[in-house]
Amino acid sequence: MEELRFQLVASRKEVQQLLKENSDTNNQIGQLATEVNLVKWKLDVSRHDIAMNHEELMQIAHRSDRHYSEFTLTKGDTPKSIDGVMLQVKDLNPKKQRFTLSVVIDDKSVDMKDNNIEVPIHFYRGRGDQNLYEIVVWTVDKNGIAGYLATPKGMNSPGLQERRSESPSQMNSPGQPEMPEKRCCVP
Repeated sequence: MEELRFQLVASRKEVQQLLKENSDTNNQIGQLATEVNLVKWKLDVSRHDIAMNHEELMQIAHRSDRHYSEFTLTKGDTPKSIDGVMLQVKDLNPKKQRFTLSVVIDDKSVDMKDNNIEVPIHFYRGRGDQNLYEIVVWTVDKNGIAGYLATPKGMNSPGLQERRSESPSQMNSPGQPEMPEKRCCVP
């Protein structure tokens, strides 16, 4: 009889331990779910600030504290200056909608290799600069790319500049899966 009591007490302790562990696990799952929902919300909010075509860019430009300059770059051309940032197309893969872009700031060059369209490329001008620059490309074809450069207001940016080589209907791109943004700092 005594042995049965001992086993019963031990079983109760094991059950209490399992219930406690279950409760702790559920709390951790709840915290993780909250964090995941927060990240999803932040991604959804930030996704609304990425223009996928000319019309969306115009809407963002009117409610933003940034300057937007549209560009069209052709592969093989010399670097083109856009708001103080030199951009040059190095490689194109229109089938996979990918490209390689060379960014030159203050005589320092960084190659942004194998980028997807509609994925923002963020970078800073230098070590002490806290102003984030953003490049988004929404069209890749066999000759070049089209997109925009977003710069902070108050910099040497003249503002939104219309592209003259393409009509807005030509700038639309097919839907692409969302990809994480790329970040870079030019030293």
